[in-house]
Amino acid sequence: MLRGDGEVLARVLQSVETAMTPAPRREIEAWLAELSVIVARRQEDEFTETLRVEAYASRLQQFPADVARQALLVETWRFWPSWAELEEVCCRLARPRETMLGALRSFRQSAEDQAAPRVTKEQADGILREFGFAPRTFGAAADA
Repeated sequence: MLRGDGEVLARVLQSVETAMTPAPRREIEAWLAELSVIVARRQEDEFTETLRVEAYASRLQQFPADVARQALLVETWRFWPSWAELEEVCCRLARPRETMLGALRSFRQSAEDQAAPRVTKEQADGILREFGFAPRTFGAAADA
């Protein structure tokens, strides 16, 4: 169970959300270029290479920057990885952070719901009367 005041929660949530920021496309393309020279891969024509970089870069932008970098340059690849292999690594690396983010958002929502002002029965009756309803009207409609 998470505990803490609203200000601390907001700072922690902001930190985790910031940690989910993807890398700029240029940076991802640089990492892909570096990977291409440190692993074995098939030689392709320029069009295919451009298409590969485009496809991988757009998909890697769905992950936090450090996750994409680690998947490309820290993980050891003997051969150019398929997208399925890279995605599996990225998902594994990002999963704890996504879980934490979900828990923090849920906790914040729960805290906001609990902090919502509650009205007394008298206040609720006053609101109903103000708009032309009386508590007995509801019961009478149900009995009809």
